[in-house]
Amino acid sequence: MNLTTLTNPSLINLQTTYASRDEAIQSLAAQLDQQGKLHDKDEYLKAVYEREAHGATALGEGLAVPHGKTDAVKEAAFAVATLKQDLKWQGIDEEEDVNLIFLIAIPNAEAGSTHMQLLTELTGTLVDDEVREAVLKATTVDEIMTLLRDEEPAPVVEPTPAAKPASQPQKKEEPTGFSGFVSKLFGRS
Repeated sequence: MNLTTLTNPSLINLQTTYASRDEAIQSLAAQLDQQGKLHDKDEYLKAVYEREAHGATALGEGLAVPHGKTDAVKEAAFAVATLKQDLKWQGIDEEEDVNLIFLIAIPNAEAGSTHMQLLTELTGTLVDDEVREAVLKATTVDEIMTLLRDEEPAPVVEPTPAAKPASQPQKKEEPTGFSGFVSKLFGRS
C-alpha cells in the first residue's frame, strides 16, 4: 500500500509544537476538514475522543495513532505531525512521550478494510528504527512523502515442497511483534 494515497503535503506538519494532546488532535482534524476529508469535523472529533477514552493510542517508540471511524468522514485519510517537543500521551500502561502523531480518519464503510490495512502498513513501516528516525529528522514534506511511499515490489512467495497440500486447512498465523500489538490494540475498535 502506498501510504501517500491517503494523505497529501498539506496534511504533513514538520517540527510542530502543541501544548497538549487535545490541541494536536484538534489542529490535525482541522487540517483534514480543510482538505475536504470530513463531512462534520465535530462528529469526527467526537469519534476520536471516544476512541481515546476506549484505550491507549500511544504505541511506544514515540508514536501515537489517534483515530476515528465514523460516517462524518468522507474518505479515508491521515494527517501527520513530527514534534519539536514531546507530548505526554496515554499508552497501554502509563503516559508515554510522543514525538510523532498520525491522526487517522476512516469512514464506517471502510472500518474493517482500509482501517486495518492502513494501521498495519503504517506500523509496519514505522517499526523500522531507521525509517522512523528519518521521518522525525525530515526537513521537507517531500522527504516524508518519499518515506511513506511503498516503492519496493512485493516479494514473490513460491510454494516449497514442505508446504502443506492446499486441501488441508492451515493454521492462521497471528501477527507478531509491533504489528501484532497494533492489530490486537486496534482490532477491537
